[in-house]
Amino acid sequence: MPFHFDKLPAYFAEKVVQNEQTINFKMQELASAYFKVFKYNRDFFRILKTAAEGAMDPTTASKSKTELKKWLRTFSAMDAKVKMRTEYYNSGEKLREDHNAEYQRRVKEISEKGGYKPYLLGELAKALIYAAEAYHTRGAIRHIVGGTQMRIIDLSPRTPLSINDLWVSMIENWGESNKEYNHCKKEPLVKCFLKMSKYMWRVFNAMRIVRVRLPNKAKLKGVVRFGEQFGDPEHAMSLWLRRKRKGYAEVRRRVEDVKSFLLQFGCDQAVLNIKAPIPPACVTKMNDKINEYNVALASLVTDGKRRWNRR
Repeated sequence: MPFHFDKLPAYFAEKVVQNEQTINFKMQELASAYFKVFKYNRDFFRILKTAAEGAMDPTTASKSKTELKKWLRTFSAMDAKVKMRTEYYNSGEKLREDHNAEYQRRVKEISEKGGYKPYLLGELAKALIYAAEAYHTRGAIRHIVGGTQMRIIDLSPRTPLSINDLWVSMIENWGESNKEYNHCKKEPLVKCFLKMSKYMWRVFNAMRIVRVRLPNKAKLKGVVRFGEQFGDPEHAMSLWLRRKRKGYAEVRRRVEDVKSFLLQFGCDQAVLNIKAPIPPACVTKMNDKINEYNVALASLVTDGKRRWNRR
């Protein structure tokens, strides 16, 4: 997306694109996305990152796996110094204060090192971990800001977004969905779903687009269906998101549609009483479905020059 902004240094955008094709920065993106999940659900973070590491071929993706582990260690070391999760703070205000201070410190360091320098992408990624209300990954920014908000990036099956872009956007928006869930998990399901709908729609949008671009041997059959009205999670969340934007507080109509959505994820207990809070087991089952995509995508990673993530 740097190509869409004026007054950037000469060759900056081109160099950013080149850097993003390196194993180092591909795996930095993935680690950044996993750490968005870490902020709001440590267990899901462990499941997703461990599954990806295990799915990467030890021969053809050994360098990628090494780089992913390196970035995961880097972010873990940062967390040891300035905690990312809420339970380590007395209040949300204190968390925001400490995170903002760390973000400002890191941005200042970037400026002192020259500012708009493509090789500083990694330093920017470290700063964004602590940025309030911001995406960590360039993939999520391209998908959501460029694709759904500015509409300067095509989101059809011919989208220029890479598989890596869609992968990290799926993971990062799942992290944001968990943030919303943590805020509303004691409320009735029909209210909490409406609050989660923005980020959940983004998760499913990325899943749908990336699914059709997987090679046949990696395609997921019967995992999460798309194109079947309320059996289609993207369609369901899209309609609920519209209701949210119109000011509704809960999903009121067509109870069967809500149940159809829940059954996609095996949330049988939730179907029995949609006026109760979302059972934690149901959210875990959603994470399991997302992890199936996560594993399939990780299995495609290669260290070679073949641009697996552009298919």
